[in-house]
Amino acid sequence: MTLTPEMILAAAALATLAIVTALYFRQARSGRKLKREHDALQELVAHVRREAHSAVAYGSDVGKRLRKAEKDLATLTERLGQIEMRGESGTFERAINVARQGVDAKSLASNFGISRGEAELMSVVYGKRAAAR
Repeated sequence: MTLTPEMILAAAALATLAIVTALYFRQARSGRKLKREHDALQELVAHVRREAHSAVAYGSDVGKRLRKAEKDLATLTERLGQIEMRGESGTFERAINVARQGVDAKSLASNFGISRGEAELMSVVYGKRAAAR
């Protein structure tokens, strides 16, 4: 059997069609893989955004609580200064000495007739943990 030019052309066209089809399916498969990776990355970015939003909200709450604690501490410090100026410092001096020994704020308040806030301030400023710093 002799191969005619038409047969050679038809075989070349068929081989070209097979190659193009194979490349098309390979590209389609690669495109689906890229789409899956893209979707996974979008999901990850959305998750990171949610986590960042939560962290910012938590940080804001902590900041508010810290500012309130600082304000409360300033008020207590001022009150302690006022009481010491009124001459009640003997009680406070004794309470401070006891606080230095590690007695808790609740005991200080009940034993020396001072407010719970004043006793907590003494514990923070003069207690054993303050001395360890």
